Amino acid sequence: MAFARELRRTASASPDGRVLRNAESFCVVQGREFLRTALATVVQAEADAVEKKGSRPDAAPAEPAATTKAAMTAKS
Repeated sequence: MAFARELRRTASASPDGRVLRNAESFCVVQGREFLRTALATVVQAEADAVEKKGSRPDAAPAEPAATTKAAMTAKS
């Protein structure tokens, strides 16, 4: 609601011939700020969740490489 109000105010205050350009600039700047805030909120929530869980356990050791490789084929 506040966004629409400010957009209308920006358009109304713009001189003839500049309404579209000023309104578009307002939308781009405010849109970037909205996305930046939304991204920061989500990333912070994820960081908080990981911090709350504690550190991840160490990875389990893999089997020796010799047991996981396919048999070599002879070249003719």
